[in-house]
Amino acid sequence: MTCTTLDPQPSHPVVSSARVTPARIAWTAAGVVLLGIGIAGVILPLLPGTIFLIGASACFVRGSERMHRWLITHPIFGTHVRAFAEGRKMPVRARVIALTLMWTAIGVSVYRVDMLAADLSLILLGAIGTLFILRS
Repeated sequence: MTCTTLDPQPSHPVVSSARVTPARIAWTAAGVVLLGIGIAGVILPLLPGTIFLIGASACFVRGSERMHRWLITHPIFGTHVRAFAEGRKMPVRARVIALTLMWTAIGVSVYRVDMLAADLSLILLGAIGTLFILRS
């Protein structure tokens, strides 16, 4: 089954709520795990959140119509999922915030850790993350 719309009130249910099957329970459980990681990723600067929220949405489409509707209509987390589904780019304000938080965390880590390999790894990963954010 696939969701062809992000309409929070679709004219037809994405998943029938008539039967609880082991597959629906597994999809919903996987969605809850991915949602938890996605929420942490929205808060923590070095953990990507959007990809996990998108994964949670995909799981909820197959497992729980109610959870899917809650996620895509959520004022914070839903915006990430809807923007991806609609093919929109990352807003400039979000890019600035992401880059500022990411490089602040990297700077603090490099300052506090006295291991050259760890410092270089953090800087390299930060550069890759920066390129990704600027291109999206």
